[in-house]
Amino acid sequence: MTDPVVLVADANADRAEWLARQGRHPEAEVLARAALVEAPPDSLLAGRLTNLLGGIALELGALDEAERRFETAMAWARARGEARLLARAATNLASVVHLRGKDSLAASLYASALTVFQGLEDPVGVARSCHNLGVLAREAGRWHEASSWGERALTAAIESSDAELEGQVRAGLAAVALGLGRLPAAREELRRAGQLAAHTGDRIGAAEVARLLGEFELRSGYPGAGLAAAREAWRAAHRLGCMQVAAEAAELASRCCEALYHGRQARRFRALAVSRFSAMGAVPALRRLVATGG
Repeated sequence: MTDPVVLVADANADRAEWLARQGRHPEAEVLARAALVEAPPDSLLAGRLTNLLGGIALELGALDEAERRFETAMAWARARGEARLLARAATNLASVVHLRGKDSLAASLYASALTVFQGLEDPVGVARSCHNLGVLAREAGRWHEASSWGERALTAAIESSDAELEGQVRAGLAAVALGLGRLPAAREELRRAGQLAAHTGDRIGAAEVARLLGEFELRSGYPGAGLAAAREAWRAAHRLGCMQVAAEAAELASRCCEALYHGRQARRFRALAVSRFSAMGAVPALRRLVATGG
């Protein structure tokens, strides 16, 4: 018979994961920490909670803690032959090292996770891995490669019937379309991504869609509308404690203000972006800001 304490810990882990998906990270963290104390150290639940706490730390911009948690979860999973957890933790660790500018290591981790997920016939894992490899390609300016990864991610996301994931993947495809100058395609993907975020209650996804809408408006020649969307994204991400989206929204707001010749506001938003990226230790983003006058 399962220990009632463990049953409670397992239920709390489910609740913490749900809270994290809703963007309620401080609440999720408290619950997950408490559940980890009660979880048997050698149980899959303990490994799962360690990975979850790493994910929460990542969203809150605490990269050092996130990295420690993911490495611990990977070591735990590797020692026990838990391939799925190992691949999930590796994917999460890749996101940390990517933010720190270690793109070769990130690509290797994402690719290794993709191989595992394909072997497990896990469409959610495949979709996330392809999406993340697309992000790496996109940020390196390899637009057609990014588009290919995005399409693969979308196929897997649709197969998984995970509407929230599909919305996130469509937002990524919108970003690729913006980079390629395909504004109508970008607008359509953002429309669908926004609908999916609203339908699933994905508040972080909605904030990212708002940020990308701001980018769309700026590139369409409407910096005022772009600024309004960037501010919406900033407010939503700030409320949720989602450091990366908040920083990127502030950076976008700064560029919109520059296009509007609002120099003081541009400097204020740029300072916000710098402070958030600095707190995260996101070196490549800081370098980009410096290169553009930050």
